[in-house]
Amino acid sequence: MEIPRGLRTYLYGQSARKRWVEERLLKVFFRWGFQEIVTPAFEYFDTFSTGMNGESTERVFKFTERGTGKLLALRPDITPQIARTAATLLKDSPKPLRLCYCGNVFRSADPGSGEGQELYQGGIELIGLDSPESDAETIAIAVECMKELGLEGFKAAIGHMEFFKGILSDAKLDASLQDEIKLRIQKKDASGLDDVLSRCNIKNEKKERIKKILNLFGGKEVIDRARDIADNPVSLRAIESLQNIYKMLTVYGVNNSILIDLAEIRGFGYYTGVVFEGFIKGVGTEICGGGRYDNLLERYGAKIPATGFAVDINRVMGILEKERKVKVKDL
Repeated sequence: MEIPRGLRTYLYGQSARKRWVEERLLKVFFRWGFQEIVTPAFEYFDTFSTGMNGESTERVFKFTERGTGKLLALRPDITPQIARTAATLLKDSPKPLRLCYCGNVFRSADPGSGEGQELYQGGIELIGLDSPESDAETIAIAVECMKELGLEGFKAAIGHMEFFKGILSDAKLDASLQDEIKLRIQKKDASGLDDVLSRCNIKNEKKERIKKILNLFGGKEVIDRARDIADNPVSLRAIESLQNIYKMLTVYGVNNSILIDLAEIRGFGYYTGVVFEGFIKGVGTEICGGGRYDNLLERYGAKIPATGFAVDINRVMGILEKERKVKVKDL
């Protein structure tokens, strides 16, 4: 009998390798003072729809609760669950909260896409601090996780959501055009971005500033290049924030693992400030990512700032298996 597409049974060595990865992630999290939390595999759909945008909820597996008829959902993301917990059960607990987890999430994939529908993640949520120090701490932990796993060539590309929002702030574009621009920038699609901008009734100078975002990628020199095109207070504050975070990452000694990418605009609809994605040289997809989400807990009833990230355990395992760095006999 077959199992549903996008699912996988982990046998012997694969199971041991998965456990090895999880243990090393938790080892790093515990070393930084985080405490583990275990959330339900499914909850009421409202928990997730409250914390995500409409596009993201399209990939949620939904079903009905017997007896009540209420809509349930397999968790597509653990961060909204922890945000809900921090805003309710832990609302009066001393801050900051340092919470960590390892668990599975479920996301519907299109037939033929080859994407998994059950994914494993390990991550942290740092709740109650709104400062460059907490952003830098989160990114430094991600770098340390990769070192603990023995993954070489890791780079974290950091951006800032407010820089992009500031550039668009006075363009007065409708939401659909803004979404198209955001999508083209996310995909690094220069020709597609040109096409969208040709349909925008804004000054050519503004169009050129938007197009330049695609080229704001590289080392710390990108911060100065970004400052040159920032034409508003919101974007300028974002640049100052990035500069402060980069300085702190230098103090942590991880700046050689850091890139600046102001075309990095993460999804799920709840990120508000610094965001980042982590890559291994030679691997085309990110293996970790996260950022600041200061407005998410407010949706659950408590206005508390927060930041965090998650590691894609499936992808880490794939890299380790390919490079044969972790053999069953070594576990």
